[in-house]
Amino acid sequence: MDRSPLAKLSPELRNSIWKLLVTEDEPLQVSVTLPTTVVPPPITKVCRQIRSECHLMFYAMNTFRLDIPSGDECAAEGEAAVTDLFQESVAKAILWMEAVMVESHKVVSLELHVAVNSHWVHYDMKDRAGSWKELVTAMKACGYGEPRTVVTVQHHFDGGLSRDGESQIREAFGTLGLDGDKMIFLL
Repeated sequence: MDRSPLAKLSPELRNSIWKLLVTEDEPLQVSVTLPTTVVPPPITKVCRQIRSECHLMFYAMNTFRLDIPSGDECAAEGEAAVTDLFQESVAKAILWMEAVMVESHKVVSLELHVAVNSHWVHYDMKDRAGSWKELVTAMKACGYGEPRTVVTVQHHFDGGLSRDGESQIREAFGTLGLDGDKMIFLL
């Protein structure tokens, strides 16, 4: 980049340019059900200096969203398929968190989006407690914690989620070490 006109700009001005190139308005979807993941923008591949200047900024300026499905998508295939989808999603979420550059762990904002249904409140959290614990342990080991991590719960209940159901979900995540008081519930 030494011969580039960009090199003549002040670092502050270059950072303003990089910010425009790497920042997204909406959370970036990290696919945990498909074999793809979030890819840093092409500007990070131009040269080493530009990569060093804007790669960390890409992770710091964006929010990344991990969706953990309820399994309803494959319920017709049976309980084993639902459990397999859930465990595969958790495993892929952990792989993504571990693959993000270590320096980025301290600046990444993570949105964990969990889809739940009435079955989930009564059975899934208990049956899948090991996988949930593994996910939360990996999140903490990678440095993803509050206040940069938000858990949103998308519930699919006929008639809405009762206060008791919401309390059970908050309590279940609280036992895993996530602050249930900071959870966001969506219809």
